Amino acid sequence: MSEPVRLRYFMENLYGHSVVTINFQDWQNLVRVDGAPTVVEQIPDKISGVMRDAEVVAVAASGIANQNPGIDIVRKDIKDAPMIYNTDHYRVVERLTGHPDYDAILKRTNVKDSDALRQTLDSWVWIIGPERDPTNHWAKEIPEYIRNATKKP
Repeated sequence: MSEPVRLRYFMENLYGHSVVTINFQDWQNLVRVDGAPTVVEQIPDKISGVMRDAEVVAVAASGIANQNPGIDIVRKDIKDAPMIYNTDHYRVVERLTGHPDYDAILKRTNVKDSDALRQTLDSWVWIIGPERDPTNHWAKEIPEYIRNATKKP
């Protein structure tokens, strides 16, 4: 098993959620450089499974200049009336090598740090989730920060 794959499996265990990666360039193309919430018109394929459960009505992502990058997907589920909007949050780690737990993750997975490993890891963005946002998971309307998200210029 390759070292990056071992790290991904460890992160799934550490966070208790699925972990997928997308190319860093694809992430940059998705979000605004100023960090503001960005309307996402196409959910990344690797997390698009949420669409099978209910109608997706809004998706917003923020990153690059944002301290807490992430993706929020709002689903509409009439069965949950009156709180018909369900928001799932995906945490995003834009640079795993800059993460405060990077050294501990390497140690726990018995992976040796190297320039080649860092280059590979920094070419990916790590998407972790979904997590239920306790404030917005069940709501009567789409959360304001998602409603006010703008398209990438």
